[in-house]
This record gives sequence, C-alpha cells and structure tokens, in this order.
Amino acid sequence: MIGTSLVDAADGDRVLAWNGGVVVDTVAYENLVPGQEYTLVGELMDKADGSGTGITGSVTFTPEEPNGEIDVLFTVPEGYASSELVAFEWLFEGAVAGDPEDAVAEHTDIDDPAQTVTVEDAPVVQDPVIGTSLVDSADGDRVLPWNGGTVIDTVAYQNLTPGVEYTLTGELMDKADGSGTGSPVR
Repeated sequence: MIGTSLVDAADGDRVLAWNGGVVVDTVAYENLVPGQEYTLVGELMDKADGSGTGITGSVTFTPEEPNGEIDVLFTVPEGYASSELVAFEWLFEGAVAGDPEDAVAEHTDIDDPAQTVTVEDAPVVQDPVIGTSLVDSADGDRVLPWNGGTVIDTVAYQNLTPGVEYTLTGELMDKADGSGTGSPVR
C-alpha cells in the first residue's frame, strides 16, 4: 500500500510558480519487504483531462523497515501556468519499472487533493508605453523664435522592465508634410 503527498519543493505549499519548478511527492509505504529493492515511478497528470504530461520521476530504494516514506522529485518546466497537476505513483519490485499493470502498489486518484499542486497563472505583461511633452528651452512655451532655438522633449514611460537598459531615440518631424527634419537624436 502507498499514499502520497505532493508539495512545491521551494516552500512546501501546494502552489507552484507559473514558470515551473520542482515538486516533491512524499510517498508513504506499508508492508514492504525489508532488504528487497523497489522502484517507485511517478508521472504528473493534467487534472483537467486526466492526460499524462510526460513529467516523470522515479527512485529506486531498499527499505530497512516494512513501513516508511520516500521522496520522488518532479521538475515542472514552464508552460503549465493555470494548471492543476496530480501525481500518480506505481511501485515495482526490483530496480526496473515495468508495465503499470505489474506494479505491486499504486496510487492514481485524479481527485486526491494531497496529490495535487496548482500552478499559478502567468503574469500579464503589458506593452511599454511612452508619451512626450515638447517645449522651448528658453521660456518653457511651445513657440520657437523665427531664428530657431533648443527644444526639450520630456518623455514619460510606463510598463518598462526594471533593470533592463532601453534606448530612446527621437526626431523632429515637419507637421505640414510628415517628413523628418534630420537625423534622430538619442
């Protein structure tokens, strides 16, 4: 007989980060033969449709006592955000796993909350946005003298990623025909 408890290895809860991580399935076993080698194989299943994810883990062990616990680790890659994953486990005698029908014990309950982890929703990433305000540097208004001058363009931005370097380039455009007035300025 085996029973399992699946948790996020990072913090021990039943919620995994949206971009994946490692989950630990602690499998309690009873009535095994001490000194006999066993292999425990598991797969994470998608609770929504009961299908296998291909995310597997296994451990071969030799118990010293008939009853005890053993951990199976699963590495969940990015791509399972907003999913519920359920661990199914099969126990085999010997160092090689076989067909699940040949298992000496199994725990495959898609509705068992102790075998289930929820993967967080992926964060919503918003596109960067900029807005500008152009003024005459001499007096702060929006009118240049007939013989030219310097303008200051203050750029406000939103949704940039902290720590990432960005380059801002600007060019004055002729409003009458939409043509550029010269080379871009950084």
